[in-house]
Amino acid sequence: MGKLTRYEWDLETWDQHGDVLNHNHADKLKELLFYKGKKPSDFNPEDTEQEYQLVLVKDLWVDGELEGRQYWYPEFEGIDSRYREVRSFKVPKKYEKEFETVWERGRIKNG
Repeated sequence: MGKLTRYEWDLETWDQHGDVLNHNHADKLKELLFYKGKKPSDFNPEDTEQEYQLVLVKDLWVDGELEGRQYWYPEFEGIDSRYREVRSFKVPKKYEKEFETVWERGRIKNG
């Protein structure tokens, strides 16, 4: 079967300690744009101590088995993160551009 690398956007829900409570996965970042600028408490008033954090997940599959997972937290670029390593792999330009155009500027292309 060989090796397969797969990328996926994820909007994680974090508690006040930086623990991940939930995931919202999407192949295209525009699918998560609905959450931008919102907090979990916007949907559930009891979630006042939680926040969202955007991450690009890179999975490496070998012969149908998950062999490794790495993360890129683009909003932490240049910030001293108290949670995790900011960039644990070389991010393809395609995803950097998608983050810049869709997430930071709010531009959505059809397709």
